[in-house]
Amino acid sequence: MAIRQLAGHQYLEKIQQDVSEFIIHLINNIDNIKSVIEHQLNITLRCKVCNYTNTKIYTNYILLLQLPDNLKKSTLQELIQYSFSRWNNVEKICTNCGATSILAKTDISITGSVIILQLLLFKISDTKIIKITDLKIKGVPTEKISIGANIYKIISGIFHEGKSTIDGHYTNIVRAKGTEWQLINDSKVQKCSWPRNAKNAYIYAEKI
Repeated sequence: MAIRQLAGHQYLEKIQQDVSEFIIHLINNIDNIKSVIEHQLNITLRCKVCNYTNTKIYTNYILLLQLPDNLKKSTLQELIQYSFSRWNNVEKICTNCGATSILAKTDISITGSVIILQLLLFKISDTKIIKITDLKIKGVPTEKISIGANIYKIISGIFHEGKSTIDGHYTNIVRAKGTEWQLINDSKVQKCSWPRNAKNAYIYAEKI
């Protein structure tokens, strides 16, 4: 209950809620957590017609990882490379010439000692929320992941079982020591192995 109180009054009721929103509320209410995980994103827009470029800097707390349409077995590093530091077409208007041919790129410029990654597992199709269930991520327990100027390794994973963020069940797997992992759920803590292909993984925490 104490952690729920720190996140805010809306989490005192024992109802299913999205864990990523809970984490954001927790971060906003605890400065010590905020200072450890905050990072900086540089978002650059470039007009393909007049080449006008504009870059804005944002403070961010959770890195959202896009998932490619042609899903295959990937590493977290590959998903990071797919989501960041690459140009994408966006629906915006150039403030310089008024053209609508705009490219956007997001770069991770400054990172903290801990990074939180969220996989965008849920998408809207015909007004329905659909969960991507065939994603396979390989090598998570041993992978060394480069983000910004730092190298990270996974220390925790939050797993989601269910069809949506409001009717599923969350569990947590944390690195106990070396290659040992512990599963934490509503009723117990026990030793476990990292799930094959990181099945049902939703959010990762990484540490330098």
